[in-house]
Amino acid sequence: AWDAFQALLAYETEAAANHTDISSNPEPIVTSYMLRYFAHRLICTRPRSRSLFLRLLSVLARLRRDRSYYGVRLAYLTTAEWNALIHLAGCGMRKIRLETYNAALDVFGDMVRSAAETKAESGQEGQACANPDIHTYTTLLNIAVKTGHAPAITHATQLLRSSSTTPTRVTHLCTIPFRQKSEGLAGVRDVLSTLEREGLDIGIDGLNAFLQSAGQKGQTDAVLNVYNALRRNLQEKSSAVAEAGKESGAESFTGRTVKDTEDVVSVEGITFSKSLVPDEATYTFSIQTLAYHGDLLRALQVFTDMLSTRRAPPKTGFFQPSYAVFRALFCAYAKHGYKMEKMPVFARRLYARQTAWDWDRLRIILEAFFELEEREPSERMVYWIIESVRKVTGSEELQRDVWARLNQRFRIRKGGRLKTMANRYESPL
Repeated sequence: AWDAFQALLAYETEAAANHTDISSNPEPIVTSYMLRYFAHRLICTRPRSRSLFLRLLSVLARLRRDRSYYGVRLAYLTTAEWNALIHLAGCGMRKIRLETYNAALDVFGDMVRSAAETKAESGQEGQACANPDIHTYTTLLNIAVKTGHAPAITHATQLLRSSSTTPTRVTHLCTIPFRQKSEGLAGVRDVLSTLEREGLDIGIDGLNAFLQSAGQKGQTDAVLNVYNALRRNLQEKSSAVAEAGKESGAESFTGRTVKDTEDVVSVEGITFSKSLVPDEATYTFSIQTLAYHGDLLRALQVFTDMLSTRRAPPKTGFFQPSYAVFRALFCAYAKHGYKMEKMPVFARRLYARQTAWDWDRLRIILEAFFELEEREPSERMVYWIIESVRKVTGSEELQRDVWARLNQRFRIRKGGRLKTMANRYESPL
């Protein structure tokens, strides 16, 4: 989209330089429709970056100028276009700092001034003036929360309260990271309780945010309680569907579904609908928490539950293993595995019977990982894999074998400590 935009601008400039009578054409070379399309494509581009923001700013600046020049009965920019520009102003950095929030705030100031100018010129209000909406204030609050700067968060909250907009569930959920950092799990529970009091749906994303916060605090029991409640919801829902399939007529099935969705369950001080079931993020957060804190058997049980569960419609098929899950398992092995190389034979056999961090389980995980086609492993991931084998077995031969298979299966960039590993494992014994 950006290349096409630049090519059209170059053609337009060349036509003007050659004294081509552009004004005689019924339509300009770069039309508003083209500019809206270019803006839409840039907004949908991933990953977000600072250059993407500057490109969108250029396209929208031209669109704003053309709408004013050709007398289009619209605000210079729509609210959605302003919101996208504010969102991109707060993206593109590895660490969101206060300067990022100030940049988004500058765009917000331009939006407010533009609305005031449009209202003064046309005397119109409402949508024609592109006034900020709840998405605008939620975006600003989300950027402020990512900075972790308390005055910025207070400022964004005051902007929201001073407006006439009503917070949505997303507005509340985006404050969870700051509440978790400042108040712990009690703050997260308070946010979810606020959603319940205001009649808003907590949603599976709200429960996943709680799981992530509980995992960061090391509260594995809380993670397991919420996960098990969601699994029971799934099992009850599957049983209800199976029983309804045996009954004749669709009325009984419809009545059963409505009844189920009205039931709620309360776990860890959180009340949510029984219609909520685990999604991929639920399984991933649970596995990451359990594995990192040394509970390998339960982490593998959750992993097994994930692979044996069908996705919710409209998606089809079973859940597939993800890169994040394998990364969590290998990191946990590298952290909790204990090298038995220098142990006496009797102590080695006794430890092998008592620990879950053994080579047999790691070998099964490795075989599943080699079948993964999602992405290439990072340098850190490769290091954790080799470190896992070293910690568990202490066998130079197995380390060389796994290193060779990794290089055969994936394209590994050998830099830093991987270069040291390459010199070690690729040299003859």
